[in-house]
Amino acid sequence: MPKRITDLSLRVKDVKSENNNVKISLKGESFDADAVLHTAKNDYAKIKGIVNYGKKKYVDISVEAKDVKLENFVKLTGETVKILNIKNPFEDIKITGVADADFKVKSDFKTMTSTGKAKITKGVISHKSFPYSVNDINEKISLFFGCVFCRRMI
Repeated sequence: MPKRITDLSLRVKDVKSENNNVKISLKGESFDADAVLHTAKNDYAKIKGIVNYGKKKYVDISVEAKDVKLENFVKLTGETVKILNIKNPFEDIKITGVADADFKVKSDFKTMTSTGKAKITKGVISHKSFPYSVNDINEKISLFFGCVFCRRMI
């Protein structure tokens, strides 16, 4: 039986996330997810798909996002996984910028099919262990035929 959480609000540090809806169905070694998440008042990310993490690993997922502030998304994700007693994979990484996306990916982790696109503007990625960062990320990303193509926006 699917579990549904509606109108979920979270506050993590200085990031407030309201009006989130999440539906998760667990089936053996896989789960279905259907979620609409907000990291600010006027942004959203819709994530829908199935992930099998058993012997026959695969993922079939679609993502639609509008004006997602990556720094807020990373903060919320990092704090949420800590609550679930999972090590925060973003602990030493700083990511900023804005993302828009509309893509689908299917993979059995041997081959991949994909369609869609994403865009990152004003992006910066840094890691506290390195004195360098990747700055001024302004990329259009296309996902077709199992390939990922990036094109710099001027």
